[in-house]
Amino acid sequence: MIPDQPFEVPISRLQKPVFAIGVVALVVSIIGGVMISSSAFMRGYLVGFLFCISVSLGSVGVLMIQYLTGGDWAVMIRRILQAATKTIPLVALMFIPIIIGVPRVYVWSHPDVVQANEVLLHKSGYLNIPFFTARAIIYFAIWISAAYFLNRWDRQNEDQPSFRLRTKLGRLSGGGLVVLALTIT
Repeated sequence: MIPDQPFEVPISRLQKPVFAIGVVALVVSIIGGVMISSSAFMRGYLVGFLFCISVSLGSVGVLMIQYLTGGDWAVMIRRILQAATKTIPLVALMFIPIIIGVPRVYVWSHPDVVQANEVLLHKSGYLNIPFFTARAIIYFAIWISAAYFLNRWDRQNEDQPSFRLRTKLGRLSGGGLVVLALTIT
């Protein structure tokens, strides 16, 4: 006999076990990072961070392209993209360990190495920890603001469609794509 409904597990039943698995994995990773190699841990963390941020920022980019083109091609995925853009503040928190671990990942963070390398010495005005941190803060502020206004104005436009809001979304998206391209590179 074939059941009427496919087997489904309510997502609420999965939240606690998946969260517990995540916490255990985090603890094991931290222990491995401290006991085995903090440099290897930080390099692996950086790769994971780059994956997470690429999903969030890629969603911002696709949303901006959709608002610029004005087509209906992204209607089905718009909510998913908006949800992904709302993770940027969490990704910003995930950046804190990278700031702390800069000396374990980047050779330009060591003054003795910079002094011995003419190329790094020439780039030292740009490649230094304070400027790296300041750039990251500015970039995250830009990305979070863009995502906030894209989501807010789209919701307002959905509640009460208006040419003014569509124009605002288009203007933000036009300039935003240029700024996004410059800040993610």
